[in-house]
Amino acid sequence: MIRNVENVRHIVALKDMAQVVVGVLGLFSLCTNVAGQCDPGTIFLNVNPTYDVGTSPYTVAIGDLDSDSAPDLIIANRNSNNLSVLMGNGDGTFATQVTHEADGNPISIAIGDLNGDEILDLTMSNYSNDDVTVLIGNGDGTFAPQVTYGVGSMPESVAISDLDGDGVPDLVVPNRGSDDISILIGIGDGTFATDVTYALGNGPTRVAIGDLNSDSVPDIVVTHHSKEGYVSVLIGNGDGTFASNISYSVGSYPLSAAIGDLDGDGVSDLVVTNWANDNVSVLINQCEFNDCPADLDGSGSVDTSDLLELFAQWGTSGSADFDGDGTVSTVDLLILFANWGACE
Repeated sequence: MIRNVENVRHIVALKDMAQVVVGVLGLFSLCTNVAGQCDPGTIFLNVNPTYDVGTSPYTVAIGDLDSDSAPDLIIANRNSNNLSVLMGNGDGTFATQVTHEADGNPISIAIGDLNGDEILDLTMSNYSNDDVTVLIGNGDGTFAPQVTYGVGSMPESVAISDLDGDGVPDLVVPNRGSDDISILIGIGDGTFATDVTYALGNGPTRVAIGDLNSDSVPDIVVTHHSKEGYVSVLIGNGDGTFASNISYSVGSYPLSAAIGDLDGDGVSDLVVTNWANDNVSVLINQCEFNDCPADLDGSGSVDTSDLLELFAQWGTSGSADFDGDGTVSTVDLLILFANWGACE
């Protein structure tokens, strides 16, 4: 933003003064903060357009379904048992909804490329049907016929992540009614293996996925909508399986969680919303960040001793399993050589 009006006057003397001055005054009228940011009171209008969708819209997601660089909207309508898709016009407006039938009160949506064709697909959890639906995108905002996969009782949400490092998205589904979590490993063509479940505590509802122990393998945090107030942490093994859950206390009836490095130490921390306490819990990660994992003996450099240790662990799932695939192998050897020398 131009801040010095006198400089503006000198510049516009060489141009069409009326046109430029009107433009400058218009900028000042819209954004009056001297730091160059819009006044918070002018970010949105008080009266905004609405678009009809289904009954009891529960969640909304944004994604470019037809690759025209205009974001589209997808809404899960719990009580009308359908999805609403509103195609974006590119100017902030949207076309009239197109609905896609669903079953069992859809309440959560996740978007991602599930079959590797660079077109966005959808998955949703169906609370009353104890399953998740997968809709493979056609690239024009429409979808192939839905395919459903059984999970536990009352699936509360669904998330997408590559849990086993094969480049194929997998699904994570917390099941509120059966007190467990379902893991569905992706095949790569948009289909999924039968779910594997991990027992949890009472009422799992939402998940957050991230690397909590700095091994480059996704881990899972699950919130439990219970008075006791705790979250479950499942540490990933790198092959799509997980260690037994560990519980950490938070506030009462935690609803959601988010993962991020809050203190700048290079490791991921956790924030949890506590519905009954009107507050959030901040859990600072106590692990130390290891920015030189190939230094197996902690000498400060990757050298011959580390190479010998890697060979001693060959074929096992030891500390030299740098890629987290469960076995020390050629890939890990190449990683060690790529980090040869003093740790930076």
